[in-house]
Amino acid sequence: MRRYISSVALSSAVVLLPLVTFAQNVTAANPQQGLFGLVGFFNSLLNAIIVLLITAAVVAIFYWGVRLLMASGDAESRKAALEGMMYGVIALAVMVSIWGLVKFLQSTLGISNSTAAQAPSVLNIK
Repeated sequence: MRRYISSVALSSAVVLLPLVTFAQNVTAANPQQGLFGLVGFFNSLLNAIIVLLITAAVVAIFYWGVRLLMASGDAESRKAALEGMMYGVIALAVMVSIWGLVKFLQSTLGISNSTAAQAPSVLNIK
């Protein structure tokens, strides 16, 4: 396991090293390169994954609801369908609660997704 983790870390470092080394080449005209571009890419990827997970939870709730309607006479399958619906509702509630907490913290701290981060500069030499 330790060897696996070290090989994954080394592979990630080799792949991400060019992106990190070009992090200082961020200009006001093109902020999508370097480290900020990498962070923006992961932000977009994470937003897409969140939408897919919420959609999957809603689909699971409907799926188990249909299974509950179809299992009107069988107590065992009715119990399984109720359990599946319960897990779907819990998953959806947890995801929406965390999303709401993040939005609340963003509004409280004044953090916005619409503004691009500015690279710090020590000297403005031309």
